[in-house]
Amino acid sequence: MNIKIFLFSSLLLLLTSCATTQEVYLQSGKKGIIVSCPTSDMDSCYSEAGKACGSMGYNIFRKSIDGNYTKLTISCRD
Repeated sequence: MNIKIFLFSSLLLLLTSCATTQEVYLQSGKKGIIVSCPTSDMDSCYSEAGKACGSMGYNIFRKSIDGNYTKLTISCRD
């Protein structure tokens, strides 16, 4: 019985710690990215933003918290 609880807890943690990205256009017309992640796991937001922009880096334009989720609106540096 304990192994089932462990597996369920591990699966739940895995599902809730994932960051997602969505492409958008900023008011300037430049392409931006919204990175969403659980507020309790901001590292996944920053990691996903880093993956999206690579070695160019990124600027954060907006940070909003909606319940248990945080959204970062970023643009990659030129």
